[in-house]
This record gives sequence, C-alpha cells and structure tokens, in this order.
Amino acid sequence: MPRFLMLDGIDDGGMEKERSHNLQKIVIEEAGNYSHDFQLIYATSEINPLYANTNLVVGRYFNPEDRSLNINYTGINKDLLA
Repeated sequence: MPRFLMLDGIDDGGMEKERSHNLQKIVIEEAGNYSHDFQLIYATSEINPLYANTNLVVGRYFNPEDRSLNINYTGINKDLLA
C-alpha cells in the first residue's frame, strides 16, 4: 500500500450501488491490516451507509443543489459577471 492513495471516480462508470458499497467495505477492511501510517481518499457518490456517519468520512455530502464548488459573490459586482 502506498503512503498516499486517492481513489476518485470509481463508481462514475455505472458501477451498481451494491458493488460500490462492497468495494468500500473491502478497501476499509484491507486498510485496517496495514501497520504503517497512510492516507487514503476514496471519493464516491454512493457512500456505504455503514460508514456515512463515522470518523471515516471527512467533509460534507454534495448534491446538485449544493455542489462541491460554491462561489461566493460577496464584494463582487455581479453585473461584471454577466
């Protein structure tokens, strides 16, 4: 296992929800066997409910109404953006 691993877009290709949840379970179980320090980032749109409200999750849930990139217009003249 590398010291840093980022898995992003794993389930973007149409992976079934159950398979995605199972993959997350396998990754977490396997990572628990390592004795050295590492960082693992697993970005998913289908988080396994077993891990949703645990310390394994960092950040917030994104959805179409609350996307990952929120632009704040404070102090900007919005007419300049039109």
